[in-house]
Amino acid sequence: MLALTKTVATIAAAVALLASWAPTRVGAVDPVFRLGVPKYNGSGCPPGSIGMATSSDGQTVSVLFSEYGTSAAGPRVERKACSLLVPVDVLPGISIGIFKADYRGYAYVPSAPSDSYVDFNATYFFAGAEGPTYRKKWGPKTNEELFLSHKMTATSIAWSGCRPATILRINTAISAFKGPAPLASAGDDPMITIDSADLAVEKGIQFYLTYKRC
Repeated sequence: MLALTKTVATIAAAVALLASWAPTRVGAVDPVFRLGVPKYNGSGCPPGSIGMATSSDGQTVSVLFSEYGTSAAGPRVERKACSLLVPVDVLPGISIGIFKADYRGYAYVPSAPSDSYVDFNATYFFAGAEGPTYRKKWGPKTNEELFLSHKMTATSIAWSGCRPATILRINTAISAFKGPAPLASAGDDPMITIDSADLAVEKGIQFYLTYKRC
């Protein structure tokens, strides 16, 4: 199968943090908020496994992963996770929030064993607050490029407090499980990736930020 020729070592994923609600400025000079350089840790993003690019106005941060994928070769759950901490400087009297998140990747689950699956989980919130969680699971006979869009309602937007500095936390995890029954074909293992070939913002994970006055 062509899709399975991808190996975890060569799979890339992009995470983009977008200030997408216009206008993004209160005045003619100062942006409403600026995103700092993310810190990261986890089995899906070990030290040295990512590249980062920040736009000149501080409104967009892109992160390129090189090891964020997993597959299950035995009757057990294989899991990878990545935690991102993004510092955010905010103008006084402004609260920012996440109103939409898009995810792209690839999922494959063979037709047998019948209890095999892959899944994806994401939680995003500002320090000191709770935020929404997105979960998705795929079962047997899955072979698809993923595009998942999670748009929050007005009451479920994850808002920061009215502080001049905060931390945006993004926790994601992927897992794959292969059941104990014989596979339909040798080496046909469940797998999932959050992937991209480059740093283009339309790939990987995108978080759309908005703001309001306190």
